[in-house]
Amino acid sequence: MIPTLDQVIQFGPVICGLLAFFALWIAHHIRNKNISLTNLFVVGASASSLPTAGLLIYGAFDNSVILKLSDAGVYIAFAGAALFVIFYLTVKEKW
Repeated sequence: MIPTLDQVIQFGPVICGLLAFFALWIAHHIRNKNISLTNLFVVGASASSLPTAGLLIYGAFDNSVILKLSDAGVYIAFAGAALFVIFYLTVKEKW
């Protein structure tokens, strides 16, 4: 069964964040590496943005999706900031 857009918006961030959190925890445990709660949190928090990232890309083709994202402004702002960083790094490297 394919999830609906509303289900992806509601549950996607939680599922992606928890999967990344526990995957890193298990990987560190298997390798006998120190487990940092900060690293686990950062990886989980960043992974939780994956569904929204996908929906923002999809939103370029279907604008109605953007209206359904309650926190779209935050992600659009981060995307804009990322473009500034990409520009800066490109100019710095090529200059």
